[in-house]
Amino acid sequence: MRSTSLIIRISVHYLLLFVACLWTNLSLSQNLKIDSLQNVLSQNIKDTLSVKTLNSLGHAFMRKGEMREAKAYTNKGLELAQKINYKRGMASAYNTLGNIYGELSDYAQSLIFLQKSIAICAEINDKNKMAAAYNNIGIIYYDLSDFNKAIEYIQKAMKLQEDMGNRYFIAASIGNIAVLYEKLNEDSLSYVYQMKSLEIHKQMGNKHDIVSSLNNLGALFRKKKDYAMALDYHRQSAEVLSALDELKGNIENRNNFGLVYLDMGKYDEAILEFEQALSFSNTLGDKKMQADQMAMLGKAFYGNGNKKKALEYYLASFELAGSIGSLIEQRTSAEGMYKIYKESRDVNKALFYHERLMQLNDSIYNSSKNTTFNNLKTQFALDRQEQELKLKSDEELKKKEEEKKKQRMINYAVIGVLIIVLIFSYFLFQRFKVTKSQKLIIEHQKILVELKNREVVDSMHYAERIQKAHLPSEKYISKKMNELKKKNT
Repeated sequence: MRSTSLIIRISVHYLLLFVACLWTNLSLSQNLKIDSLQNVLSQNIKDTLSVKTLNSLGHAFMRKGEMREAKAYTNKGLELAQKINYKRGMASAYNTLGNIYGELSDYAQSLIFLQKSIAICAEINDKNKMAAAYNNIGIIYYDLSDFNKAIEYIQKAMKLQEDMGNRYFIAASIGNIAVLYEKLNEDSLSYVYQMKSLEIHKQMGNKHDIVSSLNNLGALFRKKKDYAMALDYHRQSAEVLSALDELKGNIENRNNFGLVYLDMGKYDEAILEFEQALSFSNTLGDKKMQADQMAMLGKAFYGNGNKKKALEYYLASFELAGSIGSLIEQRTSAEGMYKIYKESRDVNKALFYHERLMQLNDSIYNSSKNTTFNNLKTQFALDRQEQELKLKSDEELKKKEEEKKKQRMINYAVIGVLIIVLIFSYFLFQRFKVTKSQKLIIEHQKILVELKNREVVDSMHYAERIQKAHLPSEKYISKKMNELKKKNT
């Protein structure tokens, strides 16, 4: 089954691949025929026009899902561009090769090519193609489920587009960020960004992009299980598409309706939508989309209880995806067949597809690729050109200067606090001295008072002794009185 993220990814890729091909004077449209480009090559002119034509053919075959032809033409374009030292052609070829390997799930190789494109763009100061490469790196990290890293690179792309005042690609980048916020479960932020992107596209009259924004909004509400709102946005998308000759947009629209019906358990309606989408894909000749829709039909028939039909579509999808080297669709189909054979207790076939499923998972995220990712930063550093380094060094100098300013402010604040503490301590010390002095004076006065009191008491005692010394005692007086009384009697 094709997930919501993959539905969103296609619309994002559509926008970003359009960015990547903006350079060429042979601007590709939906009705551009590959044979007309091959006619240009038949003239055997080995100049910049031939490079552009080869790169355009590579992109056209990639859009059709024929990756081997896409790689062959783009590599020829790269070789010729290197031979005549046509750096814009080299940058575009590396960008397209990055997209091709991204579609083939070879993310390490994809990142290498995209970084090479960025290095050349920095050298020739082509901000537009550099922004395209940053966008495409963001998509690689999206595919790897590193959504924070994806946001980082798409924001880099948006910054460059803001510097150039390119409203179209600013709106596209905002829409991409909205998709990434949805993957981070920041649904409220995703909705705000998506609505902003839709608003700009409506102001500019970008109908193709209005379709993508409406589909992404529908996918967001489908995730929230608000199926009424999801269907409403997809219907709005269909109304805009009705005025356009946009076959691929109609395919995506039918897919989106089918996915909503799948989630609702309306399998018959889902089958009708996916069958319609598959017929469009057959007309377009896009093998990758054909493989994907057959896998979704397998899912729908399985839900409807028709396991035989589900196996037919899963197997057809598995074989077609294998023929074009598309690992994601092979994995989806292998997972579906493993589940059915396991339920039907067909042990041998269940084991076969389980092993294929594990192999495909290893091919997409194996340890050797993880090692490559860990070494990419060093490798890219060796490939960077002088002008790219200058751009980055300027940013670093600015950042360091800002850090120095912050540090100076912190230092000033610390010094100010220390001065205040010192002044306060000085006043406290002076107050302590005054208090101590006052305490000493009070103690001295207390001692003086006590001495005075003692002197007064001592004087009183002394006077009392003197008085007692001069006066007869009471015993003596009593004796004399008794003697007088005896005489009188």
